[in-house]
Amino acid sequence: MSQLIKRKLRKLKTRIYSFESMDDFSDASRAIAPIYNDSNSLYKKPGSDRYYLILKKEGCSSVNFNKVCNILSEYAAKESFTEDSAAYFNEH
Repeated sequence: MSQLIKRKLRKLKTRIYSFESMDDFSDASRAIAPIYNDSNSLYKKPGSDRYYLILKKEGCSSVNFNKVCNILSEYAAKESFTEDSAAYFNEH
């Protein structure tokens, strides 16, 4: 990965949340829909029932992004984010 891409990723706030079920994800997505419209991706981990939501702060205000993260914490577990974890999900 180039240094430029690494620097851009550091500037871009990214969070990962894991959900126990698709129902939990659906409930959470309905709760954040009015205030969040930035990029996100949902992945299902092979061999497990967990779903992983990767959320990016792009045009969303910092206040709204923090609200979204707080809401998601009610439905999911916050996972640590590294460049390696993003690459893992992009490959799978």
